[in-house]
Amino acid sequence: MDRVESTSSELNDFKEAEGVPGKKVYNVSKSRLIGLVSWFQVLGVYLPVLFFIIVGVILVQLLGVMYDLRFNLKAFLTNELPVFELQRPVAFDLGWKTMALAALFIW
Repeated sequence: MDRVESTSSELNDFKEAEGVPGKKVYNVSKSRLIGLVSWFQVLGVYLPVLFFIIVGVILVQLLGVMYDLRFNLKAFLTNELPVFELQRPVAFDLGWKTMALAALFIW
């Protein structure tokens, strides 16, 4: 049986390195399989995980604020919820309000 050269192989695209005998330089092209990935399925798998992580961060932050107020729900409602003043520039604050908005956006 005769051996046939494969032209579709990624590994036959090599050259000998210039100046270094015996060293081979392999040229590998971009994978053609990346087009087979269903990005909607990837998002469908990882967005719920991200949502639960954000909800967990919100709960930890809310419990931290409640601990500072000694779990006084009335003080929490009067101090935290009605305040929506923009005294500083809006940036990545990552407070519980920002995380709640991110969770709503993902949902």
